[in-house]
Amino acid sequence: MAREFADGSEALRIRQEIDRRQLTLDRKRKAIEAQIELLRTQLETEDQETKQLIEQERAKLAKWEDDLRYMEKSRTAPDLVQGIGRNISKGLGGQK
Repeated sequence: MAREFADGSEALRIRQEIDRRQLTLDRKRKAIEAQIELLRTQLETEDQETKQLIEQERAKLAKWEDDLRYMEKSRTAPDLVQGIGRNISKGLGGQK
């Protein structure tokens, strides 16, 4: 009977150890899953912010390019020729 008690007590100890290890593993799994979910949320937030910044930068670039094209179109050939003519006459007038 003492042997049965000892065996039963050993079996109980082993079961409790198994349960403890399983509980510890489950807790770790839940903690890691929570960390993964937090990282996913952070990545999604960063992804959305980055997309917004990219769109803002693209809009700025498009406006800058439009403004540049407008300025190029607003410069007419006669204005350009007159400006060159003034610069040439100034340069020639200064040399004697």
